[in-house]
Amino acid sequence: MSRFPWFGMLLLAGCTPTPSKVETPPPRVELGARFDPATTGTIRGRVVWDGPLLSVPRSTGVVPDGDDYRFRDVGNPLTPVVDPTTSGVAGLLLQLEDVDPARSRPWDHPPVTLTMADFAYRLSPPSGLVRLGDTVSFVSTDPELHVVRARGAAFFSLTFPAPNQPRTRRFDTPGTVELTSGCGYFWNAVDLCVRVDPYAAMTDAQGRYEIPQVPDGKYWLTVSPRNPTVVRVERDPETGLPFRHYFGVGISRSIAVAVRRGEVATQAITVDAAMYGVQQ
Repeated sequence: MSRFPWFGMLLLAGCTPTPSKVETPPPRVELGARFDPATTGTIRGRVVWDGPLLSVPRSTGVVPDGDDYRFRDVGNPLTPVVDPTTSGVAGLLLQLEDVDPARSRPWDHPPVTLTMADFAYRLSPPSGLVRLGDTVSFVSTDPELHVVRARGAAFFSLTFPAPNQPRTRRFDTPGTVELTSGCGYFWNAVDLCVRVDPYAAMTDAQGRYEIPQVPDGKYWLTVSPRNPTVVRVERDPETGLPFRHYFGVGISRSIAVAVRRGEVATQAITVDAAMYGVQQ
């Protein structure tokens, strides 16, 4: 563990685990009791940026370096990634609402792991899709202290004082869980999406997405961009360095989509600066 005072004092400044009450988890909703592939279709499309690209200021962070520290250009984790050729927006999660769990296909997304490496969060798979009632694995490969803070549909902190000591956490409430750093690495901000059913997908580098084996019917397809605007900065009282960034609120957009058995429903979605909550 670093002997750099700022990072050591974080243990006294709230970087300790949040006590958890022992509760009986709710029963998990079973999927696919009436799933019939012959009555399903596919939703496919692309998310495209409209208008001028956002000009998002970059940030400089501080990481420990032995007994000292060093500065690092850490950018902004919520900056939209737009393909220059297709204008497709990468890394956006689209969720399908109002699916009957009994008609759902089985859960087919891989287990989720959050790795802390070189003071950065790496979510695998990047979609962060978690089945309600499943666990997520957390592991740090850094020799320095990490604390993962969860807010939103879950509220806890997990401490990692040493590398390669995995921990797990079960998620029993559906919704979005924002994972950030409790130790001053403010550039780390990733989301988990806890769902009953598997009908969600993340856009690829060209903004394309596909949601297969959707039971025929009418649904809402929702995209909820994160606002990259830093609206408040907390600073360490001893050093004056940034400790935590608070971001603005984005605007969700839901589009009605009809799925017919054996067919592909093509749904293009356009996003712009206003949807990200940014005034240009």
